[in-house]
Amino acid sequence: MAEELEQIYLSRKIYPEPLGDRPLIVLGAGKRSQPPGTSDRLWKELRQERDGQVRDLAGLSRNSKFILASLSSHAIQNDSPDRVARAIEEVIEAVSKAVPLRQ
Repeated sequence: MAEELEQIYLSRKIYPEPLGDRPLIVLGAGKRSQPPGTSDRLWKELRQERDGQVRDLAGLSRNSKFILASLSSHAIQNDSPDRVARAIEEVIEAVSKAVPLRQ
């Protein structure tokens, strides 16, 4: 697993935007529970790191955006199906009309 992660990391250095201009919307969960036994300090650090990793996914394309679903857990499709549907519609529109995503 470590070798695979290293290959992904090195590939991103060489090709920082491997999806080019393909439309990409990344939805991030805003509601997450602190794991039992995790200190407040550690939970804050873990959350910041994870938030950064999710936001970084939007960097896979030059035609992308990140949307934080603040009231949704990891199961955004269950918590905010309307938000997921809108994101899908936006990507379909951008592809079918050959236009950038709406910011």
